[in-house]
Amino acid sequence: MNKRFSPIALSFLYSAFAATAASLPSTAGPEDLVAYALEHNASLAAAGARTEAGRERVPQARALPNPELMYSHYIQRMDVRQSIGVRQAFPYPGTLARRASVAEREAEVRAMDAASLRRVLADEIIRTYANLAYIDATLRILGDNISILERIEQSVEARIEAGDGSGAALIRAEIARARLEDERAALEARIPPLRARMNRFLGRAPHEGLPSLKPLEAAVAETSARNDGPGGLAAHPDLEGLERAIEGRREAVELARREGRPGFALGAEWMDTVSGKREEVMVTLGISLPLWRERYRAGEREARAERRALEAERRDRRYRLEAEFREAADLHEDALRRAALYGDRLLPRGRQALEAEEAAYAGGRGDLLDVLDAQRVLLELQQAHDAALADILRSRATLIRLLGDS
Repeated sequence: MNKRFSPIALSFLYSAFAATAASLPSTAGPEDLVAYALEHNASLAAAGARTEAGRERVPQARALPNPELMYSHYIQRMDVRQSIGVRQAFPYPGTLARRASVAEREAEVRAMDAASLRRVLADEIIRTYANLAYIDATLRILGDNISILERIEQSVEARIEAGDGSGAALIRAEIARARLEDERAALEARIPPLRARMNRFLGRAPHEGLPSLKPLEAAVAETSARNDGPGGLAAHPDLEGLERAIEGRREAVELARREGRPGFALGAEWMDTVSGKREEVMVTLGISLPLWRERYRAGEREARAERRALEAERRDRRYRLEAEFREAADLHEDALRRAALYGDRLLPRGRQALEAEEAAYAGGRGDLLDVLDAQRVLLELQQAHDAALADILRSRATLIRLLGDS
C-alpha cells in the first residue's frame, strides 16, 4: 500500500491539480474514476465557474461609480443658454478598498467550496466503487459456491445410484443452491442504480456503461489515506472557507462604518452665454450627507451578528469533523484487523474444512449436512473478508475527505 492516492491530492485551492484523463481505461480502479470525475463532473465545473465569477466581482467592487454627464438647456433664457458638465463621485477614503476586500473574501469562500466539493466527490466515488466492487466479489463467490453445490448434488446423485443416499439429501442440496441463486439475483438488481450513480459522479449519462472494476484487494492496495490525527483537520476547506467568511464579515463591519461617512463629488461645467462672446467654466464640489444614521448602524450590527454566527458555525463544524475523523479512524483500524483475520487465518481453514467434508462424503464416510454446513461457513467467511475490504475503502474515503491526501 505504498502508492499514494495522487488524483485527489488536495492542496490549498487545488491550484496545482491538472486532470489529464481523457477517457476511462477498460479496467479501472478508484484512482482512475476520481481522475476522470475531477475533469468531467458537472457540479465541479459549476463550482469552478462560480469561483471565477466571484473573482470577477473584485475589480467591480474596487471601481469608482460611473461619472455623470449633465446637459442643461434654459427654456427662459437668461445670461446662459445651455450648459454641459461632468461630475465624478468619490466615496469616503478606504471605502472602495473595503468593498474589494469583502469581494475577495467572498471569492475565496467560493474557492474553498469548490475544494470541499472535490473532496466530497472523491469520497462518493470511492464509496460507490466499494459497493460495486463488493457486489462483483460477492457474485463471484456466489457463483463459486453454486458450482460447489452442483458438485455436491452430483455426489448425492452418485450415492443414490449406488444405493447409499436419499432423495431428501438431494432436495437439501437443491434448496441451498436455489437460495444462493436468489441472493445472486437480488445483488444483480442492485447494480444498475449504483452504475447510474457512479456515471453521474463521472459526468456521464446514467445509462452509459462502466469499465470493469479492479478487484477489492487491488483497489485497497492502490489507495491510501492520511491519518495524522485531528490536527490535520485545520486545513479542511470547510474550516478554511468559514475562516475566510469571518474575515469578510470583519471587513464588512469596517465597510459599514465607512458607508456612513460623507463622500464627495467633483465636477466641472461649461456654460454657453447669451452673448456668445464669453464662455463660463465652473468647478463644483459636492458632499454627500449620510443623515439616516440608524441605517448605517443597522448595517454594522448586521455584519457583527453574521460574524458571530460564522464563528459559532466554525466551532460546530470543527467538532463535527473531529467526531467524523475519530469514527473513520476507528472503523479503518477495525476493517484492517478483520481483513487480516479472515484473509490470513479463517478463509484457508474454511476451505480446508469444506474439502475434507466433501472428500469424506464422496468416500461414503461423511454426512451431507456437514458438507452443507462447511459450505455455508466458507461462504460467510468469504463474504466477511470482502466486506472488510469494502469497509477499508469506505473508511479511507472518509479520511481522504477529512484530511486530503499528500
